[in-house]
Amino acid sequence: MHIILGLIGILAAASFWIYRINAAARGAQELAELAGEAANLPRKMRFRSKTGKKAIDVLEDPREAAAVVLAGYMLEAGDVPSDRRDQLAAMLGERFEVSRTTGEEMVAQAFWIHADIANPDSVINKMIDLVGKSAGAEALRDLDRMLDAATPAESRDASQKAFLVKVRNRSALHFRE
Repeated sequence: MHIILGLIGILAAASFWIYRINAAARGAQELAELAGEAANLPRKMRFRSKTGKKAIDVLEDPREAAAVVLAGYMLEAGDVPSDRRDQLAAMLGERFEVSRTTGEEMVAQAFWIHADIANPDSVINKMIDLVGKSAGAEALRDLDRMLDAATPAESRDASQKAFLVKVRNRSALHFRE
């Protein structure tokens, strides 16, 4: 009987320490996310200080505009976990041939812009127009391919499908010009 009680005690102690380690890991992950947001703070402040405008109003780079469209697409499905944001940063870095850090900054800025807007549709239209006018129709085709790569077709929900239709309809305006 004392052996069984000893085993139960060992199992209880092991489960306690496993719980504590998991809690510490979650805390460390939250700290890492907070550090990432803090690292992006200078970029946020730079945008805010430019003529007192919102970040969306001073955005001029078509690559950053594409990142905003991709972030909006991912947000259609709800909150975007950090691993999906990392995948997006890697995809942007690869497509635009920029460093991983620059890709992460673009993603952080894109999600920050979406957190700061009231009407996502007008922002998406503005970003698509920026990509189309600055980089041309081929860039819009590339953006469409990136949207397809961001989420597999079988796992898209209705709001993401509607988002794709809006993007493709707006992009079609640039192909007529």
